[in-house]
Amino acid sequence: MHDKYYAKWDNFDFNYFSGIKRSEIDRRNEWINFYKNKLPKFILNKKNKKSLDIGCGYGGCVSAFKRLKFDAFGVDVQKRCINKAKRNFPNAKFVLGTIDNLIKSKYVNFDIITLHDVLEHIADPDDLIKKCKKILSKKGKIFIKVPNAQSLQINMLKEYSWEISAPFHRTLFSLQGLKKLSLKYKLKVEKSFDDINTWGWTRGLSIKNKIEQNYEFLRKNKYFVKLDYNIDLLFENISKRVDQKSILFIVLKNK
Repeated sequence: MHDKYYAKWDNFDFNYFSGIKRSEIDRRNEWINFYKNKLPKFILNKKNKKSLDIGCGYGGCVSAFKRLKFDAFGVDVQKRCINKAKRNFPNAKFVLGTIDNLIKSKYVNFDIITLHDVLEHIADPDDLIKKCKKILSKKGKIFIKVPNAQSLQINMLKEYSWEISAPFHRTLFSLQGLKKLSLKYKLKVEKSFDDINTWGWTRGLSIKNKIEQNYEFLRKNKYFVKLDYNIDLLFENISKRVDQKSILFIVLKNK
């Protein structure tokens, strides 16, 4: 299902504000800017530090950590993703398969593990967190980004919400749910960030009202794109004000 439909969505290459395609270099630069102020200084200044991006896609985040002087690894189950990542960023290390392939290869003691929009897709998220704990260094951090099951968008749009994305999203998490899952493996939520936005408010409304073809036609107009972006951003800001943000972005550490 993922191979046939999900991974082929053009939405993943779209820059909502400018209306231009985003390259993997663009993504890399976005992740560099995002993480350079969020990573602990003691890890950034550490020698021989290692990072792992699970569900690495085309490698932009892995390359960002490489630029931040990590021994950067990425793992993904999709062969075309790994092949393209290797072509895009030959200096980083990419592994085809699951986290089990890394454990068998004795790649352990990662200082940073990232799970961006991955946990909600996994058949057994409990098992994945358990295995992440196994390969995390004593003072390492796990950065997790998932849709918020208690978001304003889901509450208002229900099945038309961008973050529902059935059948691709198998599990939706609340902050309390993530805390319970983490504590099960002696991990705890250290921080939560609010500077992450999602999109899909206007798209969800167009689908709900059966005018999605009209909406997609309007999206070809650069002035509408700017309006569309700002409407989504307005709703995202409202979501945060009422403590029902669309995205949960947390950092886990060992207890």
